[in-house]
Amino acid sequence: MPMWPLGDNQWVYQLYSPFNVLGNFQYRYCRNDQCGLADDLQTAQGKSGRPVSSSLTPQDLQDTLTGWNLFQAAATAAPTNLPVTSRQSGFWAGVEFMAGYDPTWQAWLPLAIQDIKSRYANWLVLTPTWSVSRTDPLVFSPVPGADPLWADMLDTLNHARASNLNVALFPGVNLPMDTAAWWQAAPRDAAWWDDWFSLYAAFAAYHADLAAKSGASALILGGDWVAPALPAGQVNGTSSGVPADAETRWETIIANVRQRFSGQVLWAVSYPGGLQSVPTFARNLDGIYLLWYAPLSGSSVLDMKAAAGQLLDKDIQPFQTAQGKPVILAAAYPSASGAAGATLSMPALFQPGTSQPPVNLQAQSDVYQAMFSAVNERAWLGGFVSRGYYPPAALQDASASVHGKPAEDELGYWFGRFLGVVH
Repeated sequence: MPMWPLGDNQWVYQLYSPFNVLGNFQYRYCRNDQCGLADDLQTAQGKSGRPVSSSLTPQDLQDTLTGWNLFQAAATAAPTNLPVTSRQSGFWAGVEFMAGYDPTWQAWLPLAIQDIKSRYANWLVLTPTWSVSRTDPLVFSPVPGADPLWADMLDTLNHARASNLNVALFPGVNLPMDTAAWWQAAPRDAAWWDDWFSLYAAFAAYHADLAAKSGASALILGGDWVAPALPAGQVNGTSSGVPADAETRWETIIANVRQRFSGQVLWAVSYPGGLQSVPTFARNLDGIYLLWYAPLSGSSVLDMKAAAGQLLDKDIQPFQTAQGKPVILAAAYPSASGAAGATLSMPALFQPGTSQPPVNLQAQSDVYQAMFSAVNERAWLGGFVSRGYYPPAALQDASASVHGKPAEDELGYWFGRFLGVVH
């Protein structure tokens, strides 16, 4: 229930009868509707709420909050003061919202967009989802409350465009279990694959239409979850049973998307592990959105910069040359001890609210500085995007979100100079 601001850090809420229904109850405070994550310290992390008993006479309860869970004083990065080479127009300096959705987010998205714009970003990557509610037979569609609906997305896109941000849609899926386990459990017979391609075609067309009608600049398809459906796709190291004409089916899907949407269409592929499975039809698209999960060796910023540079030069530049398309580096690193070594095999690290391993905001900031320094020396890269931004609230947790953390200052330093708006 939203409270009413009185000014000077004072808030009020008036609760009316019937109190006979309530009897004895508890209450708590939380920031930005994010109860369970952004609670006040007294009731956070599973603690009991503040007790109260109903009364026949009015009661005036006054509480003073001493602090918030996962959010202390504003955290800022140390000055970077490194020379930055500005890039030509077309360079992506972006932030990607974390995949997921809750209706409580919607009211806070305009503030998140303002925050991102203040870091001199020129791209916002939105991650709408559809949910798989049944696997056999396959049911795949947007579910109210779990996925943002058409009107929700239009509202967010309008706010982003009003802030002069380019917007890319990177649609994904809500699965009832781990991705690998879901694919393993799926029937994957001929009839099931027919359903999968039919529903994915509808999914791609829906988001192409949304991108076209909203004025989005780009649509990103692919990602790890579709890998078993690509030509020669595999599940747990063996053939996924994907139809022999999968290449043709994908080309039909892409052609339909192109008819509906005239903006950029990119293909998302992960690194390490995904470069070898990039489909041939990706060369007919406008770029590669590289989901960077590479662990970096070394304990200092300079060591991590050297490690990132070696991987970029050894693996990514030859890949970019072979593709002949721009490569946008999209990275996510948690704000935890050992952040540079985090991989997708530790998925909890990338989720909001996590505090294991110990929160280390500086570790995330150092990794970002190392990555930006490596990107700065490689003009052939088409952009850099920070993934995993948690939009409804700043949380100083161990997750990959930079919202409210020192790493966000790194974005502001580098983005402003890459784009030539800060000197």
